Amino acid sequence: MNALYETLPIGAATSLLIVGVLGSRRFLFVASFPVLVAACIVALAADGTSAAFNVIGGFLFLFGFVCFALSRRLKSGGFVSRAGLGAIGVLFIVLGFAGLMII
Repeated sequence: MNALYETLPIGAATSLLIVGVLGSRRFLFVASFPVLVAACIVALAADGTSAAFNVIGGFLFLFGFVCFALSRRLKSGGFVSRAGLGAIGVLFIVLGFAGLMII
């Protein structure tokens, strides 16, 4: 049951990000970040050990990878720039990799 509690919020955050970027919906794009924070808090609360940081690192890495992949599909003239979303993606990939290194 903990796996469901851990994966459902990151699925929601990723879905909000994808729909927000591809559908040009600013609210959904911005809402994906607090949902990502909530997913990290839920993962920490559901696990309760230091292994939760490994899961949180995976969440951040996945979210960053999706941001980076979506930056290549952006059209010009959107509410977020291609370089900006790519930079956000790289930042989350680095943070996720750092989170995976915590034992």
